[in-house]
Formats: sequence, structure tokens, C-alpha cells
Amino acid sequence: MALASSAYGVLNGYWGQTSGPDLRAFCDSGIHYATLGFVNMAPENDRSKSGFPGINFSSHCWAGAFNSSVGDATQLLSHCESIKNDIPYCQAKGVKIILSIGGEYRKPQGAADSSSDYKVSTSENGEYFADFLYGAFGPFSESWKGPRPFDAVDKHVAVDGFDFDIEAMFDNEPYIAMINKFRSLDNKLFITGAPQCPTNPQYFQMQGMIQKAAFDALFIQFYNNPACDALGNGFNLEEWTRTVARSDKSKDAKLFIGLPASPKAAGSGYTGPAEVRKLICKFKDTKNFGGISLWDLKDAVDNVLDGKTYLAHVLDALGTGCGPVLSTAAYPSSTAAYSPAVVYSLSPAVCSSTTAAYSSYVAPSHGVSHSTGVTETVYQASRSSQPLPSTSILPGSMAQHGDTTTTVTRRVFTTKTVSTTTRVHVVTCSAGFTGGRDGKRTKEMHEPQQENDNIDTHRLNRIQLPQPSPPPHRLGLPSPGLVLGLPELQQFRRIEAPVPAEDRIPASRYGRGVAAGQESSCFGRRCCWTAVGGIGRA
Repeated sequence: MALASSAYGVLNGYWGQTSGPDLRAFCDSGIHYATLGFVNMAPENDRSKSGFPGINFSSHCWAGAFNSSVGDATQLLSHCESIKNDIPYCQAKGVKIILSIGGEYRKPQGAADSSSDYKVSTSENGEYFADFLYGAFGPFSESWKGPRPFDAVDKHVAVDGFDFDIEAMFDNEPYIAMINKFRSLDNKLFITGAPQCPTNPQYFQMQGMIQKAAFDALFIQFYNNPACDALGNGFNLEEWTRTVARSDKSKDAKLFIGLPASPKAAGSGYTGPAEVRKLICKFKDTKNFGGISLWDLKDAVDNVLDGKTYLAHVLDALGTGCGPVLSTAAYPSSTAAYSPAVVYSLSPAVCSSTTAAYSSYVAPSHGVSHSTGVTETVYQASRSSQPLPSTSILPGSMAQHGDTTTTVTRRVFTTKTVSTTTRVHVVTCSAGFTGGRDGKRTKEMHEPQQENDNIDTHRLNRIQLPQPSPPPHRLGLPSPGLVLGLPELQQFRRIEAPVPAEDRIPASRYGRGVAAGQESSCFGRRCCWTAVGGIGRA
């Protein structure tokens, strides 16, 4: 089934580097392409020496990974359950699924550092990389004996193409060899690139690739580069049309205006809905114009303006161009389906949730330098089958500027039903913690409740962590996480009853299961806590 494009172009959205709705939710919204980020480790840099690439999709994959031939864990994650189920769903709706290679480059600083290293050193290694990705993520072949991370129990799952988001000044020849190998393996693959907007050779990371390899589309990043951001005087889409016209193989590549989907999604270049409409109106007839690309889809639905998500605004603009603005009702699935107030929910028959946002601070001990929002969801477990009454969340003590970590204390109480409060002291994370798969448990401090109380109130914390300064870029590195032992816990003065090291939840038990309320221990006398979030943004 082919999804019809909008009147003035199509919409690509990056997904996978932030927590939030699963992929299928966005495929219901009207997008045309979903680009999954990232394949962030080249096989030659795999520290298990297995020759496997590495992938990272934030909290959308669990911690398990494929093992090498000698049993060492690789960085090729093996438990991406929602992704493997959602890709066929999206493709059935006509949404093209693209797997992105790259992101922000971070060369590891030692054997224990699991940062992003997708550098490819030779053309031969580039061809091997392409062979592996095609075998692992492309159409199933009986001749492929390696891992298939997205295959479900009852079906083989393949992506529609591959994206190259190369954000360092590497030799382009190995990546050109990769693209040429992909083309020789399957000429139906959809090959895209995400170059940054400067075309000055000094800063043009993907110049050789665009000149010598065949791209179908380019999602040009008109942000984080003030000299050519979409709203600046240096906006250079027309220069890009001349650039591809000079290309040996990408003359017909569609050019997308890449934009951050909210002010917090990038260091510069955020473009409001009215300005997006003006850009589409001005450039819709430009040669090679393809549409809009957003970083990222989670930000696009969290950013609500005039009662409508940023995603819906952009879809409206692509649908009408210079015509009248469509009403919110024109895109019901992209507005009603995404309430920024509700992060996750449990079974609606027994639970209800309430969300509040607060500001907190993480000290820059690990290079993190500014404030972030804390989104907190309260889950109520009941022994009855009836939904519970509303819950109030009162702010307690907050971490202040200069604290060594974010420590959040809240008073949580239910109205009418429970006569006394439950005070919970929580260490959410230390500065620089970016994992959704590792964590710890802290004890709750319970004040007495009446014997006939039938409600236990527990909370799952979901943190949108601050991004590093200077302006953030896509990362694509695995989340190492941080498991705090007793010595580290003692530095948090607000913790009254730290859990002994032997009582901590192991990393393998963390991930989406906990965040989605599927861990039964979250409804006992202790509560599970984890910081779940992306590891970078464009």
C-alpha cells in the first residue's frame, strides 16, 4: 500500500532517540517516512571483535544483545520488541521505514566507553558493513546466517532503506562503497542522507558521498548551524539544488528542509508553524523539493501550539501550502493520540495516571550544563476493578544549582480515600546518566495508613535529561546507564533509606517493562525507578 504524498511534499520524521510513544503511534499520524536512529557502531570498531555493528534506540530496546562466537556481548541489541512489531504495521499503512547509520560521532575513550564510533576506514570494510546491514535488516535470505534483530517470532521484518547521517569529517570513500554495495544488492532500497546545511568544503562532511553515490533523498539539517539555519539570512536550499545538479549520481535526489520539532530539539534553527508554512509556500516549486524532515517525532507531538501539535501543523502546511490553515480536526490521530500530559498508562480497568512537570537542575560534573524538565507520572494500583480518584502531586525539595546530582522529593497523596500521606525519597540519577536500561531501587518511607485502606500509591519517574553544551547533535551511542552502589548513594543527603547494594535491581530488569508498569515489584512496598530518555538529539 503506497501512502499518498501531501499536495506540497512528504514528511519524514526521525524516531528512536527519545522515550515516548512507540513507532506505530506516529505511523497513524500521517507521516510518510519514519527514519529510525541509530546504527551507531561500525563492525570494525566492535570491542567484542565479533564483526557486528552496534545499534541504539534508547528505551525502545531492552538491554540484551547478540553474543559473539566466543560468547562476548556485542552492541547489536536483540530485544527490540515494539520495533519488530511496529515496522510491519507502519509499512501496511504505506509508511516507508528507513534505518539510519551515524548520528553524533563520539570515539570511545577506553574499553569501557560505549560511545558511538561508526567510522569506516576502508572501502572493503564499507562493503562488509553494507553486506551485514542488508543481511540483518534487509529482506530475508536463506543464505544469511547472521542475526536478524527485527525479525518477529512468526515473520521476517525488513526495513525499506538506509540513511547516512555522517557528522564527522571522515574519508567519504568507505561510505560511497557502502552505498554502491547496497545498490548492487538491491536496487529497490531507498537510500537517504542527512547532511548538515553548510556547503563550504571546509565543513561539508558528506560532499564526496553526494557527488559520487546515488541518493534518493537528502534530509538536510537546516539547524545547529546559524550560518545556514532555516530562519537565517544564509538559508541555502537553492545552493543545495545546485549542489545535487553537479552530482554524478544524485541529480534527482529529493531535498527536504530538515527542522527541529521544538525549541529544545536543537541548539538553533527552531522554526515555528507559521514560518514553516512560509518556507513551503516559497520553495514548493523549487527543483528537487521533497518536503519536510523533523528531528524528532517525539518532540513534534510534545510541542503543542494553539491546541495542535507541531506535527499536525507541519502536515497541514504540506497539505495546503499557501492555502487556508486546516482545522485541528483534519488530523485527529496526531492530536488526540498524543496528550503530553500522559506519558504511559497501565490497564485502564485498574489504574489511572496523573502527570505534572517540574524544573530541576543537574550539575555539570559530566559535561551537562543546563536545566531540564522532569515529567513525573503517578500510577495508582487498586484491589478493586474501578478506576481510582484523581491524585495530587505536591512539589517537595528540589535540587538546586551546584548540587552534585538531581534529587527529587515529592509528597504524593490520594484525595479522600487515604487519610495519611506517603512520603517517597528518590534519587533519580547522577549527572550524565542517560540510560533507560540500568538503574537502582530506593526504599520508600511509609507513614502509617489505616488498615482498611485499599490503595497503594507508587510512582515511576521519567526524566527528559538535559543535553550537553555546545548545542546538541544526534548521538546514536549506546546508553551505558549508571547503577549506584551504597557509597554513591550516601552522597545524596535526601535519601533516608538507601537500598543495600545486594538489593539493587540488576540492569537486565530495567527497560520498557519497568517504565510501562509491567514490573510487579513496582507495586510492592518498594518502587522501581529509572531515568528513561534518548541519548541525544539532532
